Amino acid sequence: MARSGLLAGILLTVFVGTLLSLAPSQSQGCAVARRPEEKVLIAEESAVIIWDAAAKIQHFIRRATFDAKAADFGFLVPTPTKPELAKVDESPFSFLENVIAPKTVVHNEFVPAACCMINCGRLGMPPPTATGVRVLEEKRVGSFDTAILEADDAGALNAWLAKNGYASNPELSWWLGQYVQAKWKITAFKIAADQKESGTVGSEAIRMSFATDRPFFPYREPEGAPNAKKDGNGYAGRRLLRVFFIADQRFTGTLGDGPWNARVYWADRMDSQARLEMIAKLGVPETSMSDQPWMTTFEDSASPRPAHDEVYFKADSDQTTKHPPDNVKTNTILMPLDLIVLGLLALLPFVWLIRAARRQTHAPAEK
Repeated sequence: MARSGLLAGILLTVFVGTLLSLAPSQSQGCAVARRPEEKVLIAEESAVIIWDAAAKIQHFIRRATFDAKAADFGFLVPTPTKPELAKVDESPFSFLENVIAPKTVVHNEFVPAACCMINCGRLGMPPPTATGVRVLEEKRVGSFDTAILEADDAGALNAWLAKNGYASNPELSWWLGQYVQAKWKITAFKIAADQKESGTVGSEAIRMSFATDRPFFPYREPEGAPNAKKDGNGYAGRRLLRVFFIADQRFTGTLGDGPWNARVYWADRMDSQARLEMIAKLGVPETSMSDQPWMTTFEDSASPRPAHDEVYFKADSDQTTKHPPDNVKTNTILMPLDLIVLGLLALLPFVWLIRAARRQTHAPAEK
């Protein structure tokens, strides 16, 4: 039996040594590399639109990140009627992004040039006298000073903006003229004086609630306005607009009366818990959402935008649900057949020794 134990120990040592010699010495690691001088700016333009069809009230919540190093900075939002303004929690956007997960994360650089995010840094023009402009309301909302304006003349409105630290240029005059002619209101947002020190305006959600005959997103841009800031290599970052549209059914969008080149990323009903959470986060009346509201999520990455009109929403003839494809992750497990064969061969002597020992144990004793 001593010789059998010695033989088993030798075979075990050979087997372990064989495994170690065939196994890789170290697994390949993974690391992230970047150039030291690189700086990645992440900007997003997102909006939530809640359409109360019964009351014809639109709740419009927007969020954006700005590079705000100008002495005076702001943006303009047109609405058909006077809006009610309120700051809301940032969490609605994170919550909705989780609802439509898996989501696409876009790294881009954004210069506020959209219709509802016009770059209004001071251009150094002499402030002319503004007449024919009526200030309907002024108040502080979050980190912004706001003024709700109406005017009978685009030039007068442009002059008021210049006098109060906003940009004044021919492109903006044309843009303002479209809304003055339609008798819309213009809400001017400007970063408050005590918020200018940091040089950056973080993402902050502002709710605008107003009456309208049909829901819309203010998509129009001034002609000739920049759509993306280029870096030293002449690269212009892609803009992404994401609109979460919540109503009593699935909706579609049109650019004016024509097609809107945006894709539907997600469309389905919201469950009761998500509905109540959104009502609480956004501070809207519970009656503004149906018992089982639909959310249609649009994504538009056009740059430059064909922004000659607004995006209007209407009930879609397609009422099917749509979800993005699932992210499928596959874990690969290698089966080293050569090691398995060697292992089985190495076990054969042990099997032979065990069987021999059993035969010796059960052999009849010599007389």
